[in-house]
Amino acid sequence: MRGHSDRMIHTDASPPRLALCHAVSATAIGEAIALNLEGEALPDWVMVAPAGPVLRGADGRMFKIADPAALVAATMARGLKLPIDINHAQFLKAPRGEESPAAGWIEELQARDGAVWGRVDWTESGRAALAARSYRYLSPALLHDDKGAVAAIAGAGLVNRPNFSMPALNAHQENDMDKELLKKLGLPETASLADVLAALEKMQTSLNATQTPALSLYVPRADYDAVLARATGAEAALNAAAEGDRKAKAAALVEQAVKDGKIAPATRDFYIGLCATEAGLAEVTKFVGLQPSVFTPSNIGKTEPATQVALNADRKAAALAMGLDEKAFAEFLAAQPAA
Repeated sequence: MRGHSDRMIHTDASPPRLALCHAVSATAIGEAIALNLEGEALPDWVMVAPAGPVLRGADGRMFKIADPAALVAATMARGLKLPIDINHAQFLKAPRGEESPAAGWIEELQARDGAVWGRVDWTESGRAALAARSYRYLSPALLHDDKGAVAAIAGAGLVNRPNFSMPALNAHQENDMDKELLKKLGLPETASLADVLAALEKMQTSLNATQTPALSLYVPRADYDAVLARATGAEAALNAAAEGDRKAKAAALVEQAVKDGKIAPATRDFYIGLCATEAGLAEVTKFVGLQPSVFTPSNIGKTEPATQVALNADRKAAALAMGLDEKAFAEFLAAQPAA
């Protein structure tokens, strides 16, 4: 951009302004991403630049990342690894000939949900600084024009005074526990937060469907128990009615068979017992239908008494002369055929 003086701007909360000459654009150093290790393993992937498109610093300045994928492509086009130093020494100390050793090297960049992530190969000094928690934030060095449009990422630094008001990146997001969680969710280790949330939402939807099943397939247990109790009661009533009807039919069948002489009166209870089931009742009914009348019904108690003959004085005298009982003599006379 001809006619404009390019500059490197350190974007700490209270940054010193340094006039450094670059060919095309200025460098903005944004301290935004926390690396809270708490004794955990160092992350392989870290957030290098937070999601935009507008990045607002605590000091009021703004930067724009319109297309994260294009930014990644432009940055990696040179084919160089991006250095991570301490307090942006590569821009503040190296120009003065001072040491600016790398704490790590960004070997790969990816655009994820508007943010830019980098795969880091940490150096021993970087590991030591983070393990001791001497530094806890990652600050990107952004190449931008005078309007704040970011054209490339020049590197990053480990710092302690963040400027961007963005969520912190904690190292535990990349530890073994979270890798196992991603595996359980069926997601790759490079999955973004949005991918995780989408997988959890899907699981929640499935769980809700299980907890609230379709009424065409399931009914509440209370309703089921009520219907079952009603059905059981109705079935018991029907069985009782059927049992009473069967017993009545069995009694009537056996009694008629006795009257018809097809079975002996003494076997009445035996045949009643055979009719204890519908199948038994059917068998007895079939037997009685085929059985001839073989028993003569008893007339005991049904014989009409003989006609009594009244004895006159002569007959009483004859009975007395023959030594006969008057009643027996009267019955004898009654049994004689009429003359």
